[in-house]
Amino acid sequence: MRIMSFGDKINDKKPVPIMMPDIGTVDNLFTTWRMPRRDRDWQVGEVVQVVYKTRSPQRRVLGTAVILAKTPRLLDSRGWGGSVKGYVGIKHGEAWIDGFANAHEMAKWLQDTHGPRYWDEPINILLLGWIERSDDAPR
Repeated sequence: MRIMSFGDKINDKKPVPIMMPDIGTVDNLFTTWRMPRRDRDWQVGEVVQVVYKTRSPQRRVLGTAVILAKTPRLLDSRGWGGSVKGYVGIKHGEAWIDGFANAHEMAKWLQDTHGPRYWDEPINILLLGWIERSDDAPR
């Protein structure tokens, strides 16, 4: 089982509506945005161990989750969510759900973190469902 690490809060707000499958309840779901992994990208059905601050003294195992959906998106500099290079663009509202003020703030963070890579490669929005979670995990 691979580790999915979070350095900040887990997004446990209502998932983006286009990602909502007909399973589970909103209380059991959370979303995250991940750049494609070069070694082995995340797969639907994969069970992962969810960890807070993996390489830190504050490390906490939050539980296990299963990836329920994976949708590649590309950053749309306008924030309209239109088509970008054949992918649906990320909307301001989706960036807000993930904790950013808007898509422009998300773009700045991506630029600072990943460099220009995010303009050329799609970002996966992953919908996960808790299998089990510790008392430290968000409710």
